[in-house]
Amino acid sequence: MVHYSCDLCGRSLSNNRFIVKLEVVPAPGNGDLTEADLDTDHLQQVAELLDELDLSDTVPDLDEFSTQLKQFDLCSECRRTFLKNPLGRGPHRRFKFSGN
Repeated sequence: MVHYSCDLCGRSLSNNRFIVKLEVVPAPGNGDLTEADLDTDHLQQVAELLDELDLSDTVPDLDEFSTQLKQFDLCSECRRTFLKNPLGRGPHRRFKFSGN
C-alpha cells in the first residue's frame, strides 16, 4: 500500500491530498548566440565532456538552462497556505522615498 505524507508539515495523507507540480524552464533569450559562440569549436567541447564522463563515475550537475520538474504532496491546510503565498516570502516592505 502506498503511503503519502504532506511535504510541508509531514501529516499523513489519505484520499484528501493535493499535488503541486513545479516546472522551472529557462526564460526565452537566455540562450542567445554571440560572436564568441560562433567562433567556438563545439564538437571539440562535446568530445572533451564525453571523455570526462568516461573517466568519472559521478553524474554531472544539471545545466542551468535545463528544464526541471518537481512534484509535492500537500494536505488541505498546507494547500491553502501555499496558494496564499506560493514562494513563501515574508510580507512586502513598503519603501519610503524622500521628496527630492
